[in-house]
Amino acid sequence: MQSVVTYEKPLPHLSLPDWDARLYGLQVTADTRRADAFDLRHGARQLRNETKIKTEWDLYHNNNRLRARVYEIEQWKSTIQDLLSRLDREMNLLKEEKASTERELEQLNLPLLVCSECLSNRDGRRSTELTYDLADTELKKVEEEQGYDDDATITQP
Repeated sequence: MQSVVTYEKPLPHLSLPDWDARLYGLQVTADTRRADAFDLRHGARQLRNETKIKTEWDLYHNNNRLRARVYEIEQWKSTIQDLLSRLDREMNLLKEEKASTERELEQLNLPLLVCSECLSNRDGRRSTELTYDLADTELKKVEEEQGYDDDATITQP
């Protein structure tokens, strides 16, 4: 029969207390890393929660400020639109008043033009036909009542 040859590995063997110490060291290292990982996860979760809460409050405050600003701008827009409509009404009233005044001036100017034309026609007569009669006197009287003298110029609009 043949015997089986057994070989030991050429590595140094550890004693049981050294092996226990090594395992204890690995266990402590693993526990430390686990605790560090837990602290890191816990810190990250806490930071996420704090950030989320701060973000929500900041968003809430910003939305309130924006709402207030939009309301203020709408108020200003309303005020400006009211003022614009009032200005438009006032401008339309002024245009109507201007047109009315121009019509009245034309109506006031018409008798003066007729009177001036009549005097011009009478002045255009020959020297033998020039007289101071009742018509001439009345025409000059009307012209003076209108506030114009002989040197005034009459302009039409």
